[in-house]
Amino acid sequence: MTKIAKKRVTAGTLPTRRSHDNLEKRSPFSVLRSPFSVLRSPLQHGSLIRQSAVRITLFLILVVLSSCGNLTDGGTTLTLLVSGKSVAYTPGSGPDDPSQLTYTIHGSGPGILTKTVQGGGSITLSLVPGNWTIQVTASYQGIPYAESEPQSVNVQAGGNNTAPITIGPAWSAGNSVDFGGGTVTEYKYFSAASDAATNALDAYLSGLGAGNYVVIVDGTHTISPRTLAGTVSLRGSGTLKLATNGSMFTVNATTAKLILRGVKLEGLTTNTASLVSVSYGTLEMYDGSAISGNYASNGGGVLVGSGTFIMSGGTINGNTSVNGAGVYVSGAFTMSGSAVISGNTALSHGGGVFVNVGGTFTMSGGTIYGSSGDANSNYAASGGYSLYNNGTATNGGLPITNSDSHITGVP
Repeated sequence: MTKIAKKRVTAGTLPTRRSHDNLEKRSPFSVLRSPFSVLRSPLQHGSLIRQSAVRITLFLILVVLSSCGNLTDGGTTLTLLVSGKSVAYTPGSGPDDPSQLTYTIHGSGPGILTKTVQGGGSITLSLVPGNWTIQVTASYQGIPYAESEPQSVNVQAGGNNTAPITIGPAWSAGNSVDFGGGTVTEYKYFSAASDAATNALDAYLSGLGAGNYVVIVDGTHTISPRTLAGTVSLRGSGTLKLATNGSMFTVNATTAKLILRGVKLEGLTTNTASLVSVSYGTLEMYDGSAISGNYASNGGGVLVGSGTFIMSGGTINGNTSVNGAGVYVSGAFTMSGSAVISGNTALSHGGGVFVNVGGTFTMSGGTIYGSSGDANSNYAASGGYSLYNNGTATNGGLPITNSDSHITGVP
């Protein structure tokens, strides 16, 4: 039998085309395991030297990209252990359940990091090693609840890193701005179904005293007339309907404040009092909120006595009164931003706004509708469809008088 000699490949022999093809079928990154291994015999062949140079260049490019361009996938983990009073009340219900909270993580250091995750008290990131400054914000349905103070974290290479993060309402700009930077006394959430069926929100509001309260409202709730002694920030997408005659909210102390952020108040067409009465203290309205569907002799929507009304957004619509169907002002009323007063009816004067003797109205934005003949029109049987002024009223710093036409705020 004829023996077939096995072909040996010596150190100086180039690989065959087939063996080279097999090499190409590997992962293109497998050659990076040891980029300098191809230089063991640099004089083997000129093409081999050129090939190694390409590999080294590719390796260096990838190193630069991994350390500079891909900051959230650096191969080193950092686990944030989040705790603290975000909305800690009635655990397992609404936003008190961490699974319903949205956490936004902001980081700066070797690069800039912004990451949003849903739920959970433990958040794992993959970062490039180095000194990072981390801050975490918790929100529910786009409404900020609380945030952490900026915290320095040294992310060590080659291991799993952990950092405790404590969030608290006192540090949150989205919350403390309502309270002049003060601490939130309590957070409370009321759902659309279970709490509405038991009138839990109404009972909760009846027991509030002095303090700073954030109340998140979903769904529709029935509310009896309440007088506020502290600051209450009503947030969310819920609707509060007045149960019986009287002002749904009376702000009757110089330190008291009602803040509407997205919540809608609905009154009664048979009522005898303004839907919100600001005898003293302050009422603030922001985008998404509404005051509507109420009747009173003066100020169907809002009656500003010796207090202050700041309307930066939201709508006052569909209210009726003898004077000042939308807003009746004896104190101070400022209107700005996207605020809208429309569709109110005065049986005498001031369909949109009535400024009483001694009252001041300052407008720098928003819109008060006049006699356009559509659903947005304010109406006044004796004049002043949009504004009737017996006090002091300015728009953009300039005096304004009685008007039946649209008034657009001038900054």
